Amino acid sequence: SNEQVIAELQWTAKIIKNVTGVTPLYMRPPFGDYDDRIRSICTQLGYKVVIWDKDTNDWLSADDRTFQMSWVEGNFTQWVGEKSTT
Repeated sequence: SNEQVIAELQWTAKIIKNVTGVTPLYMRPPFGDYDDRIRSICTQLGYKVVIWDKDTNDWLSADDRTFQMSWVEGNFTQWVGEKSTT
């Protein structure tokens, strides 16, 4: 329901603000799954919906204790250097 979406967005924003001190302005829908209803709710709450075109496959290493931050930083650096195809 709309109420559930609003509650989850507000709950998540509160946690992010409590942890980082920053109020989020963007929302990434789980699995990139959203529609006009979700976009409308996000707009009303002041969020911009962001979608990605790269899969980090980070979920493959979620339980891997050897997963290193350097891998994340390396991928980020590579992606920043690539030209957008959109």
